[in-house]
Amino acid sequence: MTTQTAGRGSELTAIDWNVLDALKVLQKPGKPDVREKLINSYLSSSPSLLERAKTAVTEADGPALMRAAHSIKSSSVAIGAIFFGKTCFELELLGRLNNLDDSHAVLERAEREFNAVCTALCGALKQMS
Repeated sequence: MTTQTAGRGSELTAIDWNVLDALKVLQKPGKPDVREKLINSYLSSSPSLLERAKTAVTEADGPALMRAAHSIKSSSVAIGAIFFGKTCFELELLGRLNNLDDSHAVLERAEREFNAVCTALCGALKQMS
């Protein structure tokens, strides 16, 4: 089964599978699946980025929130987590403007979306194995 159908269900909109499937053109014969490598990298690095964003919100540190949210936004969009990437962009803007009034609510939404993204990506990894 391809990533096109992997991780479906409640995570239906968490990942735009077309983004990952488009990476198949980079696949070299006999080499590990480039998508699997990208997913594993994302799953190992993204939690710490989200944690940095949480710390920045807790400490009311706009510049730190901007940096953390920017980093996780970029990697999320690259993996196909478009909606989560948009939420990270909201956090990035709040940090850039140093307007953290709504940051707690946006961060809570980001955490829910991130959990759905991780669930969908873990499901895709199982399908690839």
